[in-house]
Amino acid sequence: QAPVDYERAARFVAAMSPAPAMLMTALFYTGLRPIEAFALEAADVDLRGRWLVVRSSKTGEPRGVPIHSFLASWLGPLVERGGAVFRTPRGEPYGAVQEGGGGLKSAIQGARRRSGILDVSPYTGRHTVSTGLVIAGVHPHIKDQILGHAADSMSRHYTNVPQRPLIEAIDLLPVPASWRALPWVADPAKWWGKLAEGTGKRTDLERGTA
Repeated sequence: QAPVDYERAARFVAAMSPAPAMLMTALFYTGLRPIEAFALEAADVDLRGRWLVVRSSKTGEPRGVPIHSFLASWLGPLVERGGAVFRTPRGEPYGAVQEGGGGLKSAIQGARRRSGILDVSPYTGRHTVSTGLVIAGVHPHIKDQILGHAADSMSRHYTNVPQRPLIEAIDLLPVPASWRALPWVADPAKWWGKLAEGTGKRTDLERGTA
């Protein structure tokens, strides 16, 4: 479960269908555990405050997570449709994560085949965020709060309150121009139901038509 650099991550995500690409992008810019991202509800996302709340984390305690400015720039349509923020290309919520990736398993396998990049899994985003924050010089306590490692009474008390130091820290993670240029970033609602070139019987992704 080693981290990857963000240029490599961008190439991998570019090989995914838009819906799982959106989910994987969120993992690379929040450090959420996959199961936390799967369970994220629109009501728990405050885009204006650049903050989201994980209601049920591994520790059993809810926690607040800062939203990277890159995510905030395109998450709006996903939040506005209500319910589960991240869904499959069919519009269905992702199932619980099982060994090997759960609901993301087929999307990961397809992207590995198309990109030739074999060292990315659903948990790679979390490890990459952790390493990226260290490289950026973020204080270990701030990093641990972002990743949900800090469970002191103060961090629990402020679960729902956007914390400026955490938001500033997450924004230190780099965003390659190639990631920003992916077509679904400009119009997620137009793209979230489309499939990657060569996926199943649909080959409309590169043409941009339904």
